[in-house]
Formats: sequence, C-alpha cells, structure tokens
Amino acid sequence: MSEQELYIVDKKKYQGQLTDEKGFMDLQDYWEKSARLKILLEDLKEAIEVIEEKIQKIIEGDETLSRQARVAVRLTE
Repeated sequence: MSEQELYIVDKKKYQGQLTDEKGFMDLQDYWEKSARLKILLEDLKEAIEVIEEKIQKIIEGDETLSRQARVAVRLTE
C-alpha cells in the first residue's frame, strides 16, 4: 500500500469517526475531538495533495506516462 493510499484510508476513517460518534458522545467531548480531527484531516488533505502533485510532475516529465495518462482520461470520459 502506498503512502498516498494510507493517507486516504486514514482520512476516510477520521471523517467516519466525526459522523458516527456525534450521537454517542458527550457534546463537549465531541466538539473537542472534532476540533482535533479536523486539524488532522486538513494535514492529511495537504499531504495527499503534495503526493498528487509529485505524481503529476512525474507523469508530465515522461512522454510515455503522459501519453498513457491522456489515453486513460479519454477512456474514463
């Protein structure tokens, strides 16, 4: 599993916690945990964006990868 995949899995897990736990926790505890998780989610989002930018630069820097990416995009449209 790649670093990017790990970040995406963690992000989804923490987003799920925010949704699932609201009805089961003391409201004050929920808001405190929610604030911490939102900071963590933002950090994960930024890390994912950095990795995606690196991937895009690698693709753009290689003619074969660039061509394959264009073909893949056309196939998904």
